[in-house]
Formats: sequence, structure tokens, C-alpha cells
Amino acid sequence: MKNKLKKLSVVSFVFAVVLFIISFVMFHYITPDNQFSAVWQAEANKPFLTGLFAIWGVMHLFSSVMSILISVIFF
Repeated sequence: MKNKLKKLSVVSFVFAVVLFIISFVMFHYITPDNQFSAVWQAEANKPFLTGLFAIWGVMHLFSSVMSILISVIFF
């Protein structure tokens, strides 16, 4: 069980990092007409959508920390 929780922690952490990267790219590189641009945008074009992805990433980060804590404390 300890190994499964550690694996869950690593997978959740990796997924959180991927979600943070997606959120950053969408925040700074998506134009108002939903096209990807190689130029950094100073003004955010999709702040609500990127905020949702960032919140989802924080949830996975929290589950990663809780999984590792439970594996260390209880097993």
C-alpha cells in the first residue's frame, strides 16, 4: 500500500506540473481569437479558463502532498 501511495503521489505531482504548464501557455500565448501565437502576450486573453486549469493543478498538487504524507505517517 505504501508503494501505491508513493506512485499516486508522483503521478499526481507530474499531472499538476503539466496542468501548470498548460495554464501558463494558455495565459500568455493564446490570442483573443483562440489561436496559438509564438509571441508572448502581455495581456491575458483567457484568464478564466487558465484560472480553472491552475486550480485543477493545485488540487492535484494537494493530493500529491497528502498521498505522500499518508504513506509516511500510516505505513
